[in-house]
Amino acid sequence: MIMFGLTVVVFVVGLVVIVRFLAAVIHGIWIHCLRPPTDLVTYGANCEAEAADRPWAIVTGGARGIGFGFVCECLQQGFNVIVVSLPDEEAEFWNEIELAIQDAAGDSSLLKPVDHVRYIAAEIGASEVVIAEILEILPITGELRLIIHNVGRSNTDPKLFEEHSEQELDNLINVNLRFATRLSNATIPRLRQPQGSAKRCGIIFVSSQAGAMPSSPLVSVYGACKAYLIHLSRTLAVEENMSRHPSNLPLDVLCVTPGYVAAGRTIAWIGKNKWGLATPLKIARNSLGLLGCGTVPPLCLHQLGCLCVSPYWIHALQYALAVFLPFWLHGRIVYGELQAVRKQTAKLS
Repeated sequence: MIMFGLTVVVFVVGLVVIVRFLAAVIHGIWIHCLRPPTDLVTYGANCEAEAADRPWAIVTGGARGIGFGFVCECLQQGFNVIVVSLPDEEAEFWNEIELAIQDAAGDSSLLKPVDHVRYIAAEIGASEVVIAEILEILPITGELRLIIHNVGRSNTDPKLFEEHSEQELDNLINVNLRFATRLSNATIPRLRQPQGSAKRCGIIFVSSQAGAMPSSPLVSVYGACKAYLIHLSRTLAVEENMSRHPSNLPLDVLCVTPGYVAAGRTIAWIGKNKWGLATPLKIARNSLGLLGCGTVPPLCLHQLGCLCVSPYWIHALQYALAVFLPFWLHGRIVYGELQAVRKQTAKLS
């Protein structure tokens, strides 16, 4: 009798594991292969409208990398954009956005970027000052429908936790964690205000695989800050579902966890030939296409669920493989890879 009971327990546990695995596979195929991209018209986007009639999106860290990809995509989809980025990146940003607009095959609505873009030049670490400036211009710009928390700062090179200076710790926490928290808290009420043709509003947190993976040795603080964004986004989504007032616009919360992207420090660390390297524009386009992708099936294997996804299928596959590895083995692999970067950086310095 006891053996029969144990057999039933093992069978049920095994069945649950198999069902969860199959649900994860089906979910991944749906998200990355079958689901049509989100139509941002739902969020008020109108690429045929004049600048004064378009809704606004805020993109932090929008002067380069993934953030610049988000700016280009938002403009093409029919948003005006408030770009928050560093002062020394502004001149290059205006040059690059002019070139991007020229390449946007015949889209005449994007011929005057100065009409569609506001650039706030600021040190992101000084969050109170930056947020005050954003709040000051929002009544002038009009309808706010999308916030994209892209800005991030990683280590200058891989290092152990105790090797971080106090200034490095403050910079990592302020830029990756504190600014996104403060800006969301200050602007979500404005997002939800019914206005114009929008039926929904959205907020996207750009996290990282460093925050989604089981561990992130040698980038510990950066990974922990990105893990915080994952948890914050999931919790905001639950609060939205449970407590939204009928008079407010529904708020869609999405957190994306890209892996290696061909931009900035990633190129310096791993080069341009790393398998699975994605372009910033691909990450931005796929992320916007996933906005509002709904709730996760309850048996889905991915603990992060549909509200937190890798926007590139290769990165999603890498994550799926990583979570099946024993914790110690995954840690050794990541540590070994970044330790090699650490040694190479030491040789060059």
